[in-house]
Amino acid sequence: MVKPSWTFYYNLAVKYFDYYGDLNMDSNFKTIDGINYNEEGIDLGVWVTAQIKLCQKGSIYKRRLELLKKLNVGHEVDLMDEKYLELAQNYFAHYHNLNLPRAFKTKNGYDYDEDGVDLSEWLTSQIKASKKGALNPTLKEALKAIGMSFDFNELKWNKQYELAKTYYEFHHNLEVDRAFKTKNGIDFDENGISLGRWICTQRFNYQRNLLSEDKIKKLQAIGMIFSLAQNHYEKMTKLAETYFAHYGNLKMKVAFKTKNGYDYDEHGIGLGEWVNTQKIRCRKDLLKDDEKQILAQHDLLETFIDLSEKNMLNVAKLYFAAHGNLSVPHSFKTLNGVDENDSGLELGKWVYNQKRYYAKGLLSSDEVLQLESLGIIWNTKKVDVNIISVCENYNINYELNRETLLRLSYSEFVSKLLYLQATGNAIIKPDGSLNDIFMMSSDCLKEKIGYTTAELISFMTKYIERFKKLLRTESD
Repeated sequence: MVKPSWTFYYNLAVKYFDYYGDLNMDSNFKTIDGINYNEEGIDLGVWVTAQIKLCQKGSIYKRRLELLKKLNVGHEVDLMDEKYLELAQNYFAHYHNLNLPRAFKTKNGYDYDEDGVDLSEWLTSQIKASKKGALNPTLKEALKAIGMSFDFNELKWNKQYELAKTYYEFHHNLEVDRAFKTKNGIDFDENGISLGRWICTQRFNYQRNLLSEDKIKKLQAIGMIFSLAQNHYEKMTKLAETYFAHYGNLKMKVAFKTKNGYDYDEHGIGLGEWVNTQKIRCRKDLLKDDEKQILAQHDLLETFIDLSEKNMLNVAKLYFAAHGNLSVPHSFKTLNGVDENDSGLELGKWVYNQKRYYAKGLLSSDEVLQLESLGIIWNTKKVDVNIISVCENYNINYELNRETLLRLSYSEFVSKLLYLQATGNAIIKPDGSLNDIFMMSSDCLKEKIGYTTAELISFMTKYIERFKKLLRTESD
């Protein structure tokens, strides 16, 4: 027997409605004429019930919906929608979003209740209805007012995100196997959603700039690591965090290897080498923003900054203020820059390394000037060739003054020479030795001329550069 068309059923429903004034019939109602029950008739009751359900789900064509509304079916749907809308508004007021878990049932709109209505299914049906142009405009605007997105893909993404968030809150990471499936975000379920594949897709989309800034921030908020390199950095940071928690510092040998973060293990990961590399990268300001963020999340960023060049330079300034030079013994360690302390920072080794970096041309001109303002002597075995060049131009006997010149950096030497020249004072004494100003400590210089060595060099910096260029021109 050929099943009657939708129009045939509708015409029967019109006859029933015209006769009874409504469509409140039993779901088992059968008829031939649309008015009287007939066991051999068409199952009109089943059809009407089906149409009401389709309207509720938003799964009916717009033209058919308009026809059904003439029979007051649309009015019943509107009342049902009002009930669901109120529940959705309650959910939004409680959670400030509409990211409902899958199959969320409720009676009050925010608490899960197995005996309640499926609010998440209803919201999905509104998206489908909107896509077909069958959603009541007033209802659509009401849903938009509480943050409803009518993009089905967006809704699907948000549901997957909620599962990922649940996983993170339980496991404290998003290290999810690609084959992992789940229904609750915690336990594996073969019939669940492929959360592992979804997380891999987010990483893939991130690498190709297909994720919005909002989605990136949301994923980062639940510990998402977008690259393998970043994942490795996270693991190394966790080991460093464990070491710091155990020993109270990050002072370890470069060859230190570990599996648990604090015990040496020959077959472990090279934590010592990694920490040393981060110190150097921090000193050179080479840490990436995402690396800084990872270190900050584990409360280690400030620790690395303290171990970096900036902090060491401050310690060197304290040493210079106390001793008037940077002639620091190689083994010298300190906490305050003045007194030796075996538990302190390795200032002597740091100064030695700056000289090595200088010899290899690895220091910037700004770094050179800062260190020379503290009286660093780059080569203690012979006088700086630049100083010798100045001596030749000013008829200074550098052999006679060798001991004094060995104690001076180029910047300090030229700054003092230019100061004497500007103030009309003699650069050399009648016996050929240098003016006493060249042998003065920073404190003595401050007392005599009103400038410390560092202040004088800073003041003379632009003249020092011009002076060096002038000497080069004359030598050429």
